[in-house]
Amino acid sequence: MDVVEAIRTRRSIRKFKQCALDSNQVQAFKDAVRWAPSAHNLESRKFYFVFDQTKVKDLCAVTLNKFEPVMPLVVVACADCRRTGSLDKYAIMDVAASVENLLLAVHGLGLGAVWVGAFDAGEARKILKIPDGFEPLVLVPIGMPTDPRRAGSRKRKRWKSPDGEKKWK
Repeated sequence: MDVVEAIRTRRSIRKFKQCALDSNQVQAFKDAVRWAPSAHNLESRKFYFVFDQTKVKDLCAVTLNKFEPVMPLVVVACADCRRTGSLDKYAIMDVAASVENLLLAVHGLGLGAVWVGAFDAGEARKILKIPDGFEPLVLVPIGMPTDPRRAGSRKRKRWKSPDGEKKWK
């Protein structure tokens, strides 16, 4: 699948069924986050790949949606504030770019994932014993979708140029 097709057909998957991940899939996910663009090349991000099913269950319990913990992996994306001195826009951009790469890699391998921002970061920190200097920003549950439909039918707003675009030319 080419990258534009992956972007167009990827969708948020919130319901998973039991499955296992192989080492090649996991390595592809790690490569996806590693090779994402980084503001000023600070690489101010850290990722926890959580396979332990007790911790997966605990992480699912601290999300707003209370996901059923059947997925084999939850990735916890953190800003590395030690690199930037604080939780600043560069750290947030680094995490966001990496998470998007991860979502596309997951989709490209025929699996599903969802970007979860509605969770208790303090509880996630406790569950994983995340040290000071790292700020959990995103959880990404990854697994086999219960509904394998593709996202071709989802709605998006039509592109509208800002009024000022004519002045920019």
